[in-house]
Amino acid sequence: MCCFRNNAIVALALAGVLLPSAAALAAGAYDGTWTGKETSGGCAGTVVTITVADNVASANFSGSFQWTFHGKPIPSDDTVKWVNKEGAVSRARFMGTTFEMTSNAPCGHLSVTGSKQ
Repeated sequence: MCCFRNNAIVALALAGVLLPSAAALAAGAYDGTWTGKETSGGCAGTVVTITVADNVASANFSGSFQWTFHGKPIPSDDTVKWVNKEGAVSRARFMGTTFEMTSNAPCGHLSVTGSKQ
């Protein structure tokens, strides 16, 4: 009885090490924090921070104006589209370790290129 219990404990311990967790299985290719800054035009100085968790993207704009867009799944074309309550459209396209963000923002056309941190 003692040996069976010890073998069972060892088997469970190995299973915990060898089997990936559900969170690890859900992780997306773009998970992490991404940042970029507008350097020209009426929106110069605006910083975009995109947080991706389990392939769901949220965006935060700070600087010339403040917007926050909450979680949107990243579709197969790697381009997320958010529309705020005023109807302003923002798009972020992920490409490897960089992203491009465009938006019709209150300060004018926003165009940001950023990277994964």
